Amino acid sequence: MIALFGGADVAQAGPVRCPDVDVVVEQQLNGDLAVICRGARRAITFLAEQGAPQRAPVRIDVVSVLPTGHPEAVGCFDAAAGKAYVVGRDACVGDGKRMSAFLVPFDARVYESYVAHEVAHAIAAQNFEVAAPSRTSHEYIAAVVQLGAMDGVLRDEILSVMPGQGFDRDMEINLFGYQVDPGYFAAQSYRHFQMPGNGAGYFTKLFSGQVLLPDYEPY
Repeated sequence: MIALFGGADVAQAGPVRCPDVDVVVEQQLNGDLAVICRGARRAITFLAEQGAPQRAPVRIDVVSVLPTGHPEAVGCFDAAAGKAYVVGRDACVGDGKRMSAFLVPFDARVYESYVAHEVAHAIAAQNFEVAAPSRTSHEYIAAVVQLGAMDGVLRDEILSVMPGQGFDRDMEINLFGYQVDPGYFAAQSYRHFQMPGNGAGYFTKLFSGQVLLPDYEPY
């Protein structure tokens, strides 16, 4: 049985379906369902506006430890299972003094954006036409969605403290840069997406395989 979440942050037994979107949240660790569902909804809406609709249900598991075992990470996406994982909000936000990868305090708005990031991976996986899209292509899309779907005031704050003008060439967008500084990678990806001639059309090139971003440092 799947309960329908109506907005109150209460402990639920079993999976809970977010209203208005085909997203089910399973909580092994109590999370903020309103924030999780809002982050998922924003990601789905943003991608649909770029021509990448949700094609299958999305499952989000709220856990104390990610399956990848990376303690610094907030979430991950299991492509084989088609499932997104995020750690509980309290583990990320804490006393509000933790800084995020975006050089701003890790508050509920930032947590919501990480939910959007993982849901973006799930929706992207449903839209790729190539059998083996690069991880960098995945991370570029998820990064753009994370910033594009977040609260505009927060996005402006992040971009004001994150230096850079955006990537100039496809070959500058690579997994090495993401791994070294995911916050910087996300800011530059969003700026690149906003450049004339990119936007939704660039997503289309990634989904079709016309552009394959490298999983290595090409220098």
